[in-house]
Order: sequence, then C-alpha cells, then structure tokens
Amino acid sequence: MKRSIILSLALSLLTPIAVFAAIVTTDDGVTLALPNGVSYILGTNSKFTSFTINDSSIDFVFASDSVVYLTSGDRKIFTVSGVNNVGHSTVCNSNNSTIEIRPDADTPDGTTVNVSAASTGCEAVTSSSGGGGGGGGSPAPAPTPTPTLSATQTLIAQLQSQIATLTAQISALVAQRSGSSSLGTGCSFSRDLKLGSKGDDVTCLQNYLKIKGFYNYSGGSTGFFGTITRAAVSAWQVANGVSPAAGYFGSKSRAKHSSM
Repeated sequence: MKRSIILSLALSLLTPIAVFAAIVTTDDGVTLALPNGVSYILGTNSKFTSFTINDSSIDFVFASDSVVYLTSGDRKIFTVSGVNNVGHSTVCNSNNSTIEIRPDADTPDGTTVNVSAASTGCEAVTSSSGGGGGGGGSPAPAPTPTPTLSATQTLIAQLQSQIATLTAQISALVAQRSGSSSLGTGCSFSRDLKLGSKGDDVTCLQNYLKIKGFYNYSGGSTGFFGTITRAAVSAWQVANGVSPAAGYFGSKSRAKHSSM
C-alpha cells in the first residue's frame, strides 16, 4: 500500500546514504543535499521504492508506476545512467533546470537509475529521451538549443530595421541612376529634425523624401519623425554625400537640401 511522507534531508556525510520504503510518494517539495554541496528539490508527487544519496549523485529504485521530478536551482545539466526501459525529459529555463524520470509500463520492479549533474549551467531548452537501450545507458547527446521567445523577437526587430534601411538605400540608388532632380515640395527648414520631432516641417520633409524615392511608408506622410523617416533621411544622406549619414536632419542636411 502506498503511503505519503514529507522528507527533510540535510546531508553532509561523505558516504552514501540510502532511504527505503515500499512505495514512497512525496507530498511536498523535498530538499536533497548531497555531501559535495550540491542540492536538488525532489518534486511533489514523486514516487519511488527507495533512493541512495551518493557523494555527487542519487540512485533511485523504481517500480512500474514510479516517477521522479528533480529540480536544480543552479540550472545544472542532468545526466541519467543505468537506464533500462526508463524515459526521461529535461527542461531548462532562466531560473532552474528540471528532469522528469518515468519508467515504461514494462519496466521491472527494482530498476535502478542514477542521476547526476554537470557543474555547468544549462541552456534554455527542452529535451527528452525514450525508454529502452539498457546496458549502462550512456547519456543522450545534448540537443541543439532553441532560441527563447525574447531572443526571437529581438532578432525580428533587428531584421525589420535592416530591411527598412536597405529598402531606402536601394531607392536612393534608383533615384540617382534615373537622374531625378525634382525639388518636390520646396520645403524650408528652420530647425533640426530628429527622432521624435513632430510638425508640418516633418510632413514636408517626408513628402520631399517620398518624391526622391527614399520614403516609402504605406501610411504616407505622418508629420512624425520615427524610425522609418530616420532610415529614409540616412539613405538620402548617403546618396547626397552628407556625413555622417545617421538619419539626423541637421544643419549639414539643411544646407545640402537648400543647394539642390
């Protein structure tokens, strides 16, 4: 008959320590402190026959309906060995790493699984390994890390910015080759225009850049100097030899515009 226990272990001995029971089910997270100073959290609803704490690893003895959840607050990389018809999966995030070890339905009672962890931290990735393949069970190769959501979003934003810049530069080269010399709106600028500027002069600048082929925003001229306008100004500066081509419409750019 299964019985539930709450364990609290603080271990500092250098010799292995074993805990035995018929079928043990943890009611709450239990801290397992190894003699080498490493500690893990044995998760709620973990079930096993017994376990032995070694100097740097833990041996779990499983029955067919056993399952073990271990968490490392130091995000250590778990290694499972001695596997026979026992599957395991690992999850790593920015806070911790967790492994779930679960035997297959045909796992013999008394199957022993050894769990240890590398000293290095893991990448944010999820991996799994099916059961089978006994005979010492070498650890599965580390999976290729997948980008986190925030990293993917950052990459998309960077690519969008680069696309906008390249589009504006291509438009500038096309305008140069076509020999376009129209002055467009005939704008007169009395102040520096930069990221965040608003007003009719910004609208006039956008209209001018649109005529010249540098400003291609689908929403038209907005009167707001944003990143798209900055990219268009930068491309215009490159095409007309204004340096630095930073997308800041200052005195050099105003002088160049007036001379054209």
